[in-house]
Amino acid sequence: MRAKLEVLFAPVYTPLDSGSASADHVGTIYVNGSEIQGSSQVIDYVSNVEHGRIRITGPNGSGKSSALLALKEQFGNRCFLMPTNQASLAWEGVNEALSTGQQMISSLQEVVSIEDVKYILLDEWDANLDQDNATGIDVVLDELASTKVIVEVRHMRGQQ
Repeated sequence: MRAKLEVLFAPVYTPLDSGSASADHVGTIYVNGSEIQGSSQVIDYVSNVEHGRIRITGPNGSGKSSALLALKEQFGNRCFLMPTNQASLAWEGVNEALSTGQQMISSLQEVVSIEDVKYILLDEWDANLDQDNATGIDVVLDELASTKVIVEVRHMRGQQ
């Protein structure tokens, strides 16, 4: 299993869904509602959290996904970056007959079983989920946040 996940633990220098941005492209974003500017402030904020959920929001192009990349570069193997599109990832225990939400829960359980991982980075995890699955995964993330740091990029319509 560890070999299958190696690609997700290696430092990442370009976004998985875009070839143009870099981890240095972080403008003004919101971290748990507080305005943050630049990747160094995001790293400082996250570094001071022992466990819990951290939500990154902001307008398109503000650097939310780039902030996740900066965190991945900073924390290396202690960090797991789960991209928006997980279809091409090889998960050991994921059955293709499961719904997208069930697959994500299975994937999260696999990630949590890796002791070295303290930070779980999620890029728009709820983008392709119906309300019931999103609610179920939200509950799972709350449980995981009791021992891990969950950093999630979310599109919160009408809010920062």
